[in-house]
Amino acid sequence: MRDTTWVNGEPAEQLRADDRGLLYGDGLFETLAVRRGHVRHLALHLARLARGCERLHIAMPAQPLLAAELQALCAGRERALLRLTLTRGPAQARGYRPTGSELPTRVATVAAWPAPVSLPFRTRLSDVRLACQPLLAGLKHLNRLEQVLAQQGAAAAGVHEALMLDSHGGLVCGSMGNVYVRIRGQWLTPPIIDCGVAGITRQRLLEGAGGAGFPLREEQMGVAGLARAECIAISNVRLGLQVVHWHEGRELGVDPVLARVQEALDADGQ
Repeated sequence: MRDTTWVNGEPAEQLRADDRGLLYGDGLFETLAVRRGHVRHLALHLARLARGCERLHIAMPAQPLLAAELQALCAGRERALLRLTLTRGPAQARGYRPTGSELPTRVATVAAWPAPVSLPFRTRLSDVRLACQPLLAGLKHLNRLEQVLAQQGAAAAGVHEALMLDSHGGLVCGSMGNVYVRIRGQWLTPPIIDCGVAGITRQRLLEGAGGAGFPLREEQMGVAGLARAECIAISNVRLGLQVVHWHEGRELGVDPVLARVQEALDADGQ
């Protein structure tokens, strides 16, 4: 099936040229999995979207409206990837300052589930640092230029993913997902404080989703921590919990618990 896009609940593929999402990256987005016509973990995604709208002072559309539109768009799709983009809407005046009277634009696109990534999965440390901005930390906002640059570097290096540090040298995440590092048998993930996205899979793992029994805790670390890593994994909606086989040319171990955790995440029927 071909990609299908709705704008404000109607089939369309164009936005107004003065939309603030286009002009300033003024908005948020969510990437969601679809299975057998059902949008998985929709409540968690809409809750994160609502938190972002509150922080950016964007008028959040009614959640029942969003849920109904997304479910209707995905009807009949056995397996698909869905992106919901919410911008502040068309500008009501020139300049960065919103007037407060903007009407948000909602864009939803459903596409075929991507093909599996080629293995072994390889990562490198990105040369791009994430800027520290606590007001945006955790949000999936539209400004992804740091990630674009990091992925360009990853492509040039022939790896799948780039791990990213903040401006102070602390590990934050990958360019397209959260990161997990096993050191001395303990699985750790960096806290999301000054930058980075607080992923839904990461949230589920920290909350013990599906009875997975994954002993995960937050801990700050840097390059030295990565050097001690016995195993590394990346998570996002598309990859699930992806084992990293090589980092910076070093072969890593594969923790068998990850396969069981992925099975538990998949079995969660939400």
